[in-house]
Amino acid sequence: MRPLLAILLVSLLASPLRAEQRGEILTAGDARQLPRATTGPAVGHRSASLEPYASIDGPSPAGIAVSAEGRVFISFPGWGDAVQLTVGELTRDRRLIPFPKSSSSELKSVQGIFIDAKNRLWLLDNAARRLFAYDLSNDRRIKDIKFPPHALRGGSYLNDVCVTLALGSGDGVAFISDSAAGAIVVIDLSTGEAWRRLERHASTKADPTVVPVVEGTPLKIQWHCDGIAVSPDGKTVYYTPFTSHSVWSVDAAALAESRRSDDDVATTVKKLTDKPSMNDGITCGPDGSVYTTDEEDYAIRRISPTGKVDLLVQDERLLWLDSVCVAGGYLYTVTNQLDRMAQWHGGKDLRQRPYVIFRLPLNQREGGERSTTARSSRAG
Repeated sequence: MRPLLAILLVSLLASPLRAEQRGEILTAGDARQLPRATTGPAVGHRSASLEPYASIDGPSPAGIAVSAEGRVFISFPGWGDAVQLTVGELTRDRRLIPFPKSSSSELKSVQGIFIDAKNRLWLLDNAARRLFAYDLSNDRRIKDIKFPPHALRGGSYLNDVCVTLALGSGDGVAFISDSAAGAIVVIDLSTGEAWRRLERHASTKADPTVVPVVEGTPLKIQWHCDGIAVSPDGKTVYYTPFTSHSVWSVDAAALAESRRSDDDVATTVKKLTDKPSMNDGITCGPDGSVYTTDEEDYAIRRISPTGKVDLLVQDERLLWLDSVCVAGGYLYTVTNQLDRMAQWHGGKDLRQRPYVIFRLPLNQREGGERSTTARSSRAG
C-alpha cells in the first residue's frame, strides 16, 4: 500500500484547487450554510454545545494550535491543493494572515503544530525535514532543528508533534509521529539530538483487520502512527495509528532516554482502550484526559487515564476532524473532509467549502453513549 501522502498527491495534483486561501472568524449573525454528512451515524444530529468558530476556504487545513492569549494558528500541508501559505493565523479582525509575517517563505509544508508551556509555537515541516519554534511574545524564530538522517527512513512522513518541558537536557523534548514508516521520533530540544522509538512494535503500526468507513466509503489504506499527545505532567505519551481503533500509551521518560534499548522501552507500552472508530488527531486536557477525533462516528471522545471512554460530542457537521487542541477552557478542532478527496471517489473531488473550526466547552458531554472502561493491558 502506498503511503497516504503519495495517494493524496496522485488524486489532487492533476487538478489542484486554486480557490483563494482565506479564513474568517464567525459571529452569531453569520448564516453561512455549513457542509454536513450525507450518511452515517450522525446524520440529523446537531449538538447545541458545538460552536462553529471560524470558516476556512481554499486548500485543506490540518493542524490547529491556540495560545493562552487566544491566538489561533492553522497549518495547510502541501497535499496537492494550491497553497499560498502553509501556516496562517486567524486575526481578531477576522482575517487569515501568513505566519510568520516576515519569513513565511522559509516554510515548505507544515502539518503538525503545537504550543508549549513556554508560549513557543512549534511547526513540523515534513517537506523541509525540520522542526521550527517561534517565540509568540515577539513572533521571532528561536529554533531550527534539522532531522538527522538516522532519525528518518526513506519514506518517512512527519505528521504530528507534541512537546513537554519536564524531560530532556534543559529545553524539553518533542515527540513526533512518523505515519508512513510507523514509529515515534524523539528530539532533545536543547541539543537537537534525535532517535527513533518503537519502530518494530505493533502499537505504532496499522491494524490490518481495520478498514475505516466514513460516509459509506471504505478507506482501504494502511497508515501508521498518527495522533500523538503528552500528558500535562510529562510522564505519559499517548498515540494512535491512523488505521486502527486502539489508543496506546508509553512511558515518556523511557522514550526520552536515548541510551535505553527499544526492547526496554517497549515494556512500558500499554493499550489504553479500544474504540468503535478510527481517529486522526489527539490531544490531552489539563486533567490528563485524552481527546480523540473519531472519524467514522463524526465524534470526539474523551478517555480518562484509566481507560474510561465518554462520547463528548457527535455532530453531522464534523466532517473529518483532523487535529484537536485545548486552550482557555475550550476544545478546538478543524475539519478537512479528507474522506471526500478524489482518491476515494474515482478521481472526483467531493469536498465542499468551507472547512470549519469548531470549539466546545470542556465541561460538556453528550448523553447518548454509555461510558465504558477498557482494561489496560501490556503489549510486548
